[in-house]
Amino acid sequence: LESVAKYEGMINTMGAVTLVFYYLYLNTQQFKRDALTGALNRRCFYLDTEKNAANISAVLSIDLNNLKTWNDKYGHAKGDDAIRTTAHSFQRVLPKNCYLYRTGGDEFMMLCFEKNRSKIESMLADIHTELAKTPYDCAIGIAYRRADEDFRELCSRADRQMYENKAQMK
Repeated sequence: LESVAKYEGMINTMGAVTLVFYYLYLNTQQFKRDALTGALNRRCFYLDTEKNAANISAVLSIDLNNLKTWNDKYGHAKGDDAIRTTAHSFQRVLPKNCYLYRTGGDEFMMLCFEKNRSKIESMLADIHTELAKTPYDCAIGIAYRRADEDFRELCSRADRQMYENKAQMK
């Protein structure tokens, strides 16, 4: 357009506008993510559940076991490594439309949207395979959506399953 229509500065202006929008995009993404793990943060968890509650097919509640022991025995840097490593293990196997959220210190939630049970079970097996490659273990609870079930009840069932799994692991 610059050479044909004799517009001067069009390329520079478009480049500047593109950079501004890219900068704004990066900043908004930064506020959605947990700094340590790169997982989506607790705020995103609540926003996503409000916006897409009807499409959630399963919720996973995940708790890293023995974080206090890692922190007390080896220091908080090792505790951070444990959190980061487990989060990356989850992220490596997440299929499309499943999202990981860090909702607390060593607590994670996973939302699966429009997935069937067999795909979620396959992902869960992959998570266990990835975790087996690390020195860490996690208690995991899963709740599949029931017809006309309130989201809070779905999360409560996932939490109960996670605590049952934690008790079995001890």
